[in-house]
Amino acid sequence: MRTVAFATLGCKLNTYESHALGEAFEARAYEIVPLGSPADVVVINSCTVTARSDYKSRQLVRRVLRTTPHARVVVTGCYAEREAQAIVEIPGVYLVVGNRAKLAIPELLEGDAEGGTVLDVESEGSTFARTPLTGFGDQSRAFLKIQDGCDYRCTFCIVKSVRGASRSLDEESVTTHARALVDSGYAEISLTGVDPGAWGRDIEGRPTMARLVESLAKIDGLERIRLSSVGPQDYDDHLIELVGGHPKLARHVHIPVQSGDDRILSRMKRGSRRARIDRLVDRLYAVDSSIRVGGDFLVGFPGEDEEAFDATRRMLSEGPWSYGHVFPFSARPGTEAAAMTDQVADRTRTERAALLRFLLARKDRTYAATFVGRRIGVLIEGRGEPETRYAPGLSSHYLRVAIRGGGARAGKIAMVDVTGADGNRLIGRLAEPMETSDGTFPGNRDEAGQHPDRGHALRSGIRDLVGALPGLRQ
Repeated sequence: MRTVAFATLGCKLNTYESHALGEAFEARAYEIVPLGSPADVVVINSCTVTARSDYKSRQLVRRVLRTTPHARVVVTGCYAEREAQAIVEIPGVYLVVGNRAKLAIPELLEGDAEGGTVLDVESEGSTFARTPLTGFGDQSRAFLKIQDGCDYRCTFCIVKSVRGASRSLDEESVTTHARALVDSGYAEISLTGVDPGAWGRDIEGRPTMARLVESLAKIDGLERIRLSSVGPQDYDDHLIELVGGHPKLARHVHIPVQSGDDRILSRMKRGSRRARIDRLVDRLYAVDSSIRVGGDFLVGFPGEDEEAFDATRRMLSEGPWSYGHVFPFSARPGTEAAAMTDQVADRTRTERAALLRFLLARKDRTYAATFVGRRIGVLIEGRGEPETRYAPGLSSHYLRVAIRGGGARAGKIAMVDVTGADGNRLIGRLAEPMETSDGTFPGNRDEAGQHPDRGHALRSGIRDLVGALPGLRQ
C-alpha cells in the first residue's frame, strides 16, 4: 500500500485542511504514516503569519528532505503561496501547490503533474472539502471550516494575499459536514476559518452567524459548538444572546482585537475601535459573567508609543479579559506596516509582549480559581495516564481539566466536580451524570449557571499586579 505523511504548521484552518487531505489520500488507497517514517509522499502544510513562521516552514522542508529522501515532497499552505518559486528551487521538492489547489493534491499526484513545478497559486478554485470529514485522528474535538479568505486590508497582515477574498461554505453544506462529524462520534465542533465572522456575507440573503449556529444546534448529538476568532464588528444582538445563553454554545469567546489604542487601530486599518471592543466585552459579560474572554494582541506596531501601549495594558487590566495570544509585531514584506518609518525597537516589542503575557497569565489563574467547588461539563479528551490516573479534558470555557475517576469515554461530555486549580488548569473528579429533561448533558453550564463573584475575583489583586508592571519595565 502507498503511504503518505503530513507535517502541519500554523492555524486550526491548516489542521482542518490537512485532515481533509488525509481522508482524500485514504480514499485513493494511501495509508497515513507518522512523519519521519518511510513514506511515498510527504505533504507539508506551511504557514507565513510571521517571520518566525516562515523560518519554521523553511526548516521543516529541509528536515523532511533530509529524513525522507525518497519521498515525493509536496509543499502547500500560506508560505508556499507567498514564496512558491523559492521553495520549488530547493533540490528535492517535488511540487509546490497553492492554497486554492491544496485539496486537489491527491489528484494532482496521480495526474500529469511533473516534479519541480508550481501549481495553481494564482487561480481561484474551491478551498472547501468536497465530502464531509469523518475524523481528526486522536483528537476528541472536531474542526469545521465554514469560511476562507479575508476582505479586510489590515496593514500588518499578509493573509489576504495568500488566502484570497472571503468566501463561505453554504449553510446546507455546513450542516451536512457537521452531521457527519457527529455521526463519527464528535460531541464538540469548533467553527473555523480565516475570518469566521464574515460567514454568509457572500451568500444570497446574507445569512448571519447566529442563524448558522441555531441551525447547527438542532443536530441531535452535537452537544457543544465553539466559535473561533469572531471580530467585534461581527457580533450582532442575536449572536451575543446565543453565546451567553444557548446551552449548546461554548462559554468562550476569542476576539481578534490587536490593540486598545484608537490611533494604532486606525493605522492597522482594523474594523473596530476601542469603544466597540469595550462595549462588546461588557455586553457579553452582562449576559453571562462566567464567559471566558480572550483575544489576539499585537504589540510594538509602528508608532506604538508608551501611551498607546498603556491603553492596551489598561484595557486588559480593567476589563474581564482572562487570557490572550500576544505577538510582537513582525514586519511582513509587501505589507503597508513594513514600510512605515516609525518602527518600534525589537527589544521594546519583546518587553511589551512579556508584560502583557505576565498580566494575562495572572488574570487567567484568578479566573480559573473561580471554578473550584463547582460542577461543570467537560469534554473528555483521552484516557487517564497510568502514573497519575488523571484524564485530560476541556471545559466549555476553554479551560484544561485534569479529571480523576474512571468511567468517562473520550470524546464525550461528562460532569466534573472541580476540586482545585493549578495555574489556569482545573483539577476535578467525575460526578454522577446530570441530565437535562431532553437527556443531554448540560455541557455549557455549571449548577449555578453564573459567576456572581467573578468580577470581584478578577479585580482582586489586579491593583497589586498593575503596580508591579512598571518595575518589570525597568
